[in-house]
Amino acid sequence: IGEISEVEFNAHQQILSVEIESYWDEGKKEAYSRGNVVYDKQGELTKFFQEKLQYDEEERKRRLIELAGQFSWYGEINPRRQVDRGFIHNGHDLLNQTGEMIVEVLFRFNRRYRPHKKWRMETSFRLPWTPEGYEFHMKEALLIKDFTSQDLERRINVFQAISTPIKERLI
Repeated sequence: IGEISEVEFNAHQQILSVEIESYWDEGKKEAYSRGNVVYDKQGELTKFFQEKLQYDEEERKRRLIELAGQFSWYGEINPRRQVDRGFIHNGHDLLNQTGEMIVEVLFRFNRRYRPHKKWRMETSFRLPWTPEGYEFHMKEALLIKDFTSQDLERRINVFQAISTPIKERLI
């Protein structure tokens, strides 16, 4: 076995009273939701995690409705309008946002916090429920082959292959 020249080691000290008052973003919630409390003599830490990591069902439903209502605008209508205006790059950028929205919907649908952006896509492929062929379709939809209206239409169709079963499932 080869020599190890560098090893990354992260050590974090947290003060419970400070963490109780602090805001946790979704990435932090996701990271802590995967952990286990090994020793908690007074049960304070367990209670803290239960409260901090409680999933907000009302917010989940509100956001799912909001996102699903935007699929057509970001994933079809506005990209085509941008092409008509001569802004093909903007059309592709809107489709990129469609991909982000789909990933968020899938995490929320599965009642999971989204991990940090650097882990989000790969983790989405392993969620309990995704549309059939999701990983294949998402990889194809994210690929910009060239900046033509034909390639934009290709991506629109692939995103629709993902978003249509999501909308049906949400209904």
